[in-house]
Amino acid sequence: MYILVVSATRKEIEPVVARMNLEQQIIPSRLTRYNFLNHSVDVLITGVGILPSSFWLGKILSNGNYDFAINCGVAGSFSNALTLGEVVNITEDYLIEMGAENDAQFISLDAMQLIDAKDFPYTALGVKSTYDFENPALANIKKVNGITVNKVHGNTASIHRDMALYHSLHGKPVVTESMEGAAFLFACIQEKVPCVQLRAISNYVEKRNTDTWKLDIAIKNSCEKVLEVMSSYADEN
Repeated sequence: MYILVVSATRKEIEPVVARMNLEQQIIPSRLTRYNFLNHSVDVLITGVGILPSSFWLGKILSNGNYDFAINCGVAGSFSNALTLGEVVNITEDYLIEMGAENDAQFISLDAMQLIDAKDFPYTALGVKSTYDFENPALANIKKVNGITVNKVHGNTASIHRDMALYHSLHGKPVVTESMEGAAFLFACIQEKVPCVQLRAISNYVEKRNTDTWKLDIAIKNSCEKVLEVMSSYADEN
């Protein structure tokens, strides 16, 4: 299988890279090819945020012929029902900042009639994965919905505001926050590459307090899951 593993930072993917055999560096500091079991695995380091992720994913996916893509990283959780370090599969992602303000009122792209069917896979409710997997290594992971942001939340007032906004638009609570997830899903679905966004919870979305974050265990757990998923597909080759 020809697999693309995408991460915003090298740190978030190091435990996976350490288990694979280097084949060649394709784009210095960005794209490197490895082999793992009977897979050929390209690891793409996009950089943090929607902008670099969109650019690099568009460039790499349009030139590749991948069978499967995995987004490996960390996320914040709005919900205490998830434990720190827990790995989730984010299947719905929404750009909570995309729209307009009318004083205190938020106006979505849909309300302004600036989004329609031709913009699929981005819809009025964001981007939703069109892929479902029967593989037990994936099926056993909680599927959750999230938002992708340019500025992570760290202020109580803005957290409550955007949680309420999301609920009013989607009719359910928002669960996770990342800085690249929607770009990953959008690019992969657009290029018809089966994909999964696997992230481990590094922190709760609250007033910023990095002393409570569990970044190392989140990275360890997300990378172990990625290795487990790739190993499970090795049996099918």
